[in-house]
Amino acid sequence: MSKNKELLNRLQPLLKQKKSKAYYAEKLNVSIDKIIELLEELRGTPKENEEIDNQEIIKKVDVEKGTLQSTAVSVFDPHTVEQLAELHKIDLKQFRITNYWSKLKPCGKFTSSVFATRITEDSQETFQSNFIEFLKTFKPQATPSKAPIRPHIDRENISLILPKQDAHFNKFSVNGDNDIRTRFIQNENSIWKMLKKAEAVYNIEEIVYIVGSDQFNSEWTLATTKGTPQSNIHTYQQAFELISTHEIEIINDLLDHAEQVKVVFVPGNHDEYVGWHLVNLLKTYFRSNNRINFDDSVLNTKYHKYGNTAIMLNHGDAIKPKELAQMFPIGFKDQWSFCENYVIITGDKHHELSLGISGIKFYQVPQLSNAVSKWDDKMGHRHKKQKWLPL
Repeated sequence: MSKNKELLNRLQPLLKQKKSKAYYAEKLNVSIDKIIELLEELRGTPKENEEIDNQEIIKKVDVEKGTLQSTAVSVFDPHTVEQLAELHKIDLKQFRITNYWSKLKPCGKFTSSVFATRITEDSQETFQSNFIEFLKTFKPQATPSKAPIRPHIDRENISLILPKQDAHFNKFSVNGDNDIRTRFIQNENSIWKMLKKAEAVYNIEEIVYIVGSDQFNSEWTLATTKGTPQSNIHTYQQAFELISTHEIEIINDLLDHAEQVKVVFVPGNHDEYVGWHLVNLLKTYFRSNNRINFDDSVLNTKYHKYGNTAIMLNHGDAIKPKELAQMFPIGFKDQWSFCENYVIITGDKHHELSLGISGIKFYQVPQLSNAVSKWDDKMGHRHKKQKWLPL
């Protein structure tokens, strides 16, 4: 039994007036701290063996949409997902609680409502969990790489950035050219041209290679990350296997041309999650190679420094160029003062753009993909230039 039972009995009728804590303290002739203690006791979770007093639970289930709504009355205020699930009798293996609210009633009990969505085989939770479990048991084959080309003493060392954006390898084109392997060859040819030109006059000390950035064209749901339906060539499983194999081959070849290779994941707006799956598969595959490192964080903006040059990488779908330039010195403040050159590289808009913003060079690289969707055709995007260059 609570030692504050008498005070609680006097406080509960006063709560109907919905006054301040100071008002309740004055009426009960106690301190505000005591009122806070009493309110916490009223809201507190019942003891481990104390029965939860549910007057009623009202549930509404939409089978077609896979949603569940529930309202319940209890003697405590639920704060965690587990407490809500127990109170509303929701199986967390089948449903994910996305929203809830609770309200203290004049009688001292609490009304809480929750909204939950059914966890399906193609839901984010299931897919992410299955992929992480797959990585735990994934055993890559050995990935031998040749020794890099010996540098010329009289040549300048450089970092070659391969800003691959908007490849959309699996995008279905109304033009009919829907061989994904042909698109891989296009990517390879672009890279080898860059390498050939760079090696003709420089020593390539490192290569920075972007993955993600709308590489797949859609999530496993056959829609963009936000849910816009997409037309693809292959199933998600087929595309993931083909694209993963292609990227492994590309990275192995890059290791033949530079001492160090850095693979940077830049999330796209079409395939944020599957892009993360790809970079983590690559990271696991190359985990024993100390000449390659990965930036696989889910942050949308990435930074890199080479010599006295600071580089910002972003997909460019959500933040305008001037806003990115304003973010740059803050996001890279630890290295900003050590640099003299500043570069921002984005994509997303599928066309080329170059700007100078307060001493910062901004490059919006054009799309790698030549595919034309029905939407592209409708919006007049058939004839945009597809080409990306090293920076």
